[in-house]
Amino acid sequence: MFVVVVSAILATIGLCVLAMGRTRLAISGLDADSRQAALNAQSGLELSLRAIETDATWRVSKGVGRWFNNLSTGRGSVTVDVEDPTDTNASDDAADPLVVTSTGLFNSARQGLRVRLNAIPVPPTCLQAALVAGGGISFQSATVTSTGSIAANATIAASSALVTANVESAGQITGGTYVGVTRSGAPARTMPSAQEVIAAYTAMGSPMSIAMLKDDGNSGNQRAIEDALISPAHNPFGLMVNAKGIYILDCQNRRVRIRKSRILGTLVLLNPGNKSTVESSVCWDPAASGYPCLIVLGSIQIDLRSSLLSESSSGVNFNPSGAPYLGRVDTDALDSYPSGISGLTYVSGDLSISGTSRLGTVVIVGGVATISGSLYLAYDASAATSPPPGFAGSYLMRIAAGSLERMTY
Repeated sequence: MFVVVVSAILATIGLCVLAMGRTRLAISGLDADSRQAALNAQSGLELSLRAIETDATWRVSKGVGRWFNNLSTGRGSVTVDVEDPTDTNASDDAADPLVVTSTGLFNSARQGLRVRLNAIPVPPTCLQAALVAGGGISFQSATVTSTGSIAANATIAASSALVTANVESAGQITGGTYVGVTRSGAPARTMPSAQEVIAAYTAMGSPMSIAMLKDDGNSGNQRAIEDALISPAHNPFGLMVNAKGIYILDCQNRRVRIRKSRILGTLVLLNPGNKSTVESSVCWDPAASGYPCLIVLGSIQIDLRSSLLSESSSGVNFNPSGAPYLGRVDTDALDSYPSGISGLTYVSGDLSISGTSRLGTVVIVGGVATISGSLYLAYDASAATSPPPGFAGSYLMRIAAGSLERMTY
């Protein structure tokens, strides 16, 4: 990651140098005082880029406004003003661009340069693997097949396990049978911020009420999403639907079990109780392309089965108007659906996977992942190239092509 960031910074400086080079002909046509003023303006842009590269908190510490005021260059001075053209607040969104205006002075001459800087995301490297744990991974009597790498930022250990995938660990890899390349002592994968992920989806989501879930026993302390359809047009546990199918459920530390349901959307579970589970047969896809399926602030178990989700068994039509499956809707309850979670899964705490589970895109675990039974991971590299909201990671500021212009006063 360090090499990537350094390379990106050098590339940014290189782009700046090339862009500045385009001003040389214009500068050469000016008189001596104006040429020096223009060079001072160029120095102001370079100082601004340097300030961004060396201060990770620049959006808060500097924000918008006047970054340099009549700063001496040795031969004259420079003043730099910075704007956020989107909402005038650079600190509220790391993806916001900037417009930098640098004004150079020498004697009575005044020259200015203006440039737009775009924020280019540098996604966390966890998105480059099918399963990544911020802690360790334990394979226990497991058969695991993955189309992408499996990685942990601590030890990977296996007992009576067959793992068909490339496996890497920042610690050691022990036990089991690994069919693929194994690498111990690998660089730790960068992970998303749980706070940023949760904030992104709670801002976009619509609420569900824990009280509206099925009472699953234990004096109401266990609740269930069962025989249910959740989609952008269907919110059986709340008053509002959501165009992107993003729903927020505060579990209030109660055990929640999700089973025998079709979910077309993103479900965010806050404060799930001990042994909360996604189990049995569940057909789960994101409603918005590239968005996650499941986001958990806490820990959870996934214990799926390979048996189909059956409309007739549940007594529910899972693909009515507003919830098409493979583009198809109907009015009967005669269809069946494959069980699995096709989109990204993010768990801030620990994750236990058992049964016969099929998970897609990327599985990100903040804590420890424990895997037993049969697991198939279908990695989708588009998560790394086009990360979903909340998973963009850090940003580098790059000069927008063709944006450098000379100001006249």
